[in-house]
Parts: sequence; C-alpha cells; structure tokens
Amino acid sequence: MHPLDRPAGALLPFERRVLDRVRTLARHGVVPVSALTFRDAGEAARWNDRLHAEVVAEARRLGLSRARFSRAAVTGLSAGALGVGAAVFWAVLRFCLTHTQPPSLVAGLVLGGLAALLVLGPLGRLSAGDLGERDTDAGREVAARWLGVRRWLRAHETFSGLPPAAVAVWDRYLAYGAALGAARLRVPRLGHCRPVWRARSEKP
Repeated sequence: MHPLDRPAGALLPFERRVLDRVRTLARHGVVPVSALTFRDAGEAARWNDRLHAEVVAEARRLGLSRARFSRAAVTGLSAGALGVGAAVFWAVLRFCLTHTQPPSLVAGLVLGGLAALLVLGPLGRLSAGDLGERDTDAGREVAARWLGVRRWLRAHETFSGLPPAAVAVWDRYLAYGAALGAARLRVPRLGHCRPVWRARSEKP
C-alpha cells in the first residue's frame, strides 16, 4: 500500500481511524498489507471496539440503526435489578437476625451486601453494557441496495479472483467486493470483525 502524503479532507471518525493506522505503519511511503494486523490481541480488541462504536454512532446519526432496546426498557431493567438486589439483601439480613444464635446485625449487613452485589453485578453489567443494535426501515433499504451491489459484482465471473492490483481498473468496487464477500482478497483483519446488525431475512 502507498498512502498518499496529502490532506485527506473531511473524513468520518472511523475512516480517520483506519487511515491513521495505515499512515502510522508506513515506512518511506509504503506499508505491507500484512503489517496492518495487530500483534497483540488485546490491542486489536480495543481498537476494534472504538471503531465499532464510531460506526454505530454514524449509523444511528443517519437513521440506519437503533439501540436494540429502548431507554424505557433499559431503565426498567435497571430498576428491576435494584429491586432484586434489595430483596436479596433484606432476605439475608432477616435470616441473620431471626435464625442465627445470637442474632448478628453486622453479619446480616455484610452477608446481605455481598449477596446483593453478586446479584447486582451481572444484572448491572447487562443493563449498562452494549445490548446491541437493531435495524430500521431506512437501514434495511440501504442494506438491500448493497446486497444488489454484491449480486452485481458476483455476476462478473472473474471478479472473485482478481488480485489487489486490479484496483487500477475496478477502483473502489474492488474494496466493495472484499467487504461484501464478492472478492477473495486477502484482507487484513484489524480486529474482531462483527456486523452492527443483521436482518433476520438476510442470507449469508
């Protein structure tokens, strides 16, 4: 790869991230494609998580994607987790006060707190974490167009076996083909690739 040493213009955050990765690794204006991969799995995961968050933010801005669960649903889940934690805490505290000899308020508070934390930990991470994305009408429409592009590229019998040098003829369509699975290029995996969302009706 030969990254151009000139201003890239207005780029989206995830586009800038990929370009910065390429330019950082370039030596004397050249970077081997294989050099783009990460040697450390943790670094790759962190880089990909940031990239994924930027892609999701742009998809939501364009109305192509939305949170899998509404804010009301997440709020309800959080409230339910707090309720379960409080109930567990009270049950353990009551047990220590009524079924131990001698009754121990301190033991009840400590054990009840620990039990509540054990319950609240997983539920809290679930409600506060990334619960995924779901498609929108606009997102399905755009996805349908790209599936049409993939079908069109696959209709060219020689396209799937084109080498990277074919970019001189096919330009950005070669990259589209690699991203859509229509070209068997050796594309470096910069991170752990995963789709933002996938419609149930879409076939791989």
